[in-house]
Amino acid sequence: MYFVDHKKLARTLDYFKTLLDSYEKAQFETKIEKLALERICHMMIESFLDISNMMIDGFVMRDPGSFQDIVEIMADEKVIPEDEKQAYMELISLRNVLIKEYTELDHALIKEKIDKHLDIYKRYHSRILLYLKEESVVANTFTNEDLN
Repeated sequence: MYFVDHKKLARTLDYFKTLLDSYEKAQFETKIEKLALERICHMMIESFLDISNMMIDGFVMRDPGSFQDIVEIMADEKVIPEDEKQAYMELISLRNVLIKEYTELDHALIKEKIDKHLDIYKRYHSRILLYLKEESVVANTFTNEDLN
């Protein structure tokens, strides 16, 4: 049986989009802006992982063994295209640095990695919605609420 909590998914997708919008508007030059960059990047990672886990659980895909495996499953199941997989691998590779090496962060490198794949991250929302639309035709056990 397939089940995806549309309300939670929509909130998390909207949050991911808000992070990207905030990222594009900021300069990240001052100390407070660099702290904002850290938070934006960290929450991009966490929201990507949360959304992906909702999809994996909701569509009863194979169980992931690691964060990298989540990306692999999303590509294997055609939620994201294979050629976009590396962009998400690079994003989640920053998680350990942000959490464990936060006193030695290279903010220019974080910004460089996000900038490199920003267009791909901006398409994530539509990738999820397209997958939901295509899959709900096959198994329509979702709520009738729109995700936008």
